[in-house]
Amino acid sequence: MNRICRLAIVLWVSWAGNVQAQEPLSLDELLNAFGWSFETAEIKSQKIGDGLFVLFGLGGNIIVSVGSDGTLLVDDQFPQLMPKIESALTELGSDGVDYVINTHWHFDHAEGNLNLGPAGVPLIAQINSRNMMAEPHVINLVGIRYLQEPYPPSAWPSITYDDTMQVHFNGERIDLLHFGPAHTTGDTAVIFRGHNVVHMGDVFNTSGYPFIDADNGGSIDGVIKFSSAIRDAINPQTQVIPGHGPVADYQTLVDYIDMLTVVRERIAGLIEQGISLDAIQAIKPT
Repeated sequence: MNRICRLAIVLWVSWAGNVQAQEPLSLDELLNAFGWSFETAEIKSQKIGDGLFVLFGLGGNIIVSVGSDGTLLVDDQFPQLMPKIESALTELGSDGVDYVINTHWHFDHAEGNLNLGPAGVPLIAQINSRNMMAEPHVINLVGIRYLQEPYPPSAWPSITYDDTMQVHFNGERIDLLHFGPAHTTGDTAVIFRGHNVVHMGDVFNTSGYPFIDADNGGSIDGVIKFSSAIRDAINPQTQVIPGHGPVADYQTLVDYIDMLTVVRERIAGLIEQGISLDAIQAIKPT
């Protein structure tokens, strides 16, 4: 629990939105703040099943399904990285991207749409993510803010759904599930039923603090609800792919839900008592 119980500040921000306003950063400034470089970035792959891989680079994890029907991606990172991503795909036996599923609309998961959409690749997402891509939004990253500019229509998902959808590709059923606002208002969990693998996007994060985009409709209650619904839709043998961080398993997701629930209850109780943010932090509710 110690590894994932480090989120008092983030949970408070999710409820209270209590971060002082500051000018949004440009993409170059954001990259500098994260210590990211498109030039030096490496795309690494991990096999998680026959014809199924995870790509790690900058931004969100990508799932790749390669087979007789072609290549399907879950998330697509940045257009600046697309040559490196395409090179990695070639090594996995792909001869081009045929479909992309966006787990949500944030730039580090969906900005590759700017490259793939105009190239004619069909894009799939929950309807709220398409709507968010069409407008500018400031993303409060806790300490820094980033203005995500609207995408051109060619980069919007052309295939959308409300709550559930199924895709049949490379010999297996792929379930797309949405359970209301969580990390964002348009999150999708993608379950590869044949491989028993789920990609949860940023609803589930094993790389550091959980992040909830409260300024754009996300909520801690929603993350708990969404994560719990996915826990109930999979089984103890399922491989769980987080939005960021290494491949995880069912028990890690169970622990994550327990942590979110316990810390939420502790902080909610302190808020109800009228205790200040500084005092809550001093109590160390995690």
